[in-house]
Amino acid sequence: MTIKHTVSLARAKKLKKLGWEKETLFIWRTGKKIEPLLLQTPVFDDLEGYEHYPAPIASEILEKILYVVEIETFMLGDKVRHAASIIKMDLPTPWHCKYEANTPANALADCWIYLKGEKLI
Repeated sequence: MTIKHTVSLARAKKLKKLGWEKETLFIWRTGKKIEPLLLQTPVFDDLEGYEHYPAPIASEILEKILYVVEIETFMLGDKVRHAASIIKMDLPTPWHCKYEANTPANALADCWIYLKGEKLI
């Protein structure tokens, strides 16, 4: 697994802030004296001065969304992009969210962040 399979550090921080509870295969570790580091879990050390953030892969995020999600991959110029879309029609006000990102995990994380922020999950 590489960084392309997990969420970015910025998204990981948002997930943690919004209360991500599921354990993940990877975490981001940050600290004042180190560059951000992606680690496979479990990480048993609890070093002082470091923060840990969940870095879920796409399938771990899908388990938390609980809605049908469409994922597409497409070219935008010379770059590969990924989009995650959710359409929920059986609510009093139907809604649709679609997020594009450089990885499927980042696109799905953006959907989860939206749903959690709107208290839809």
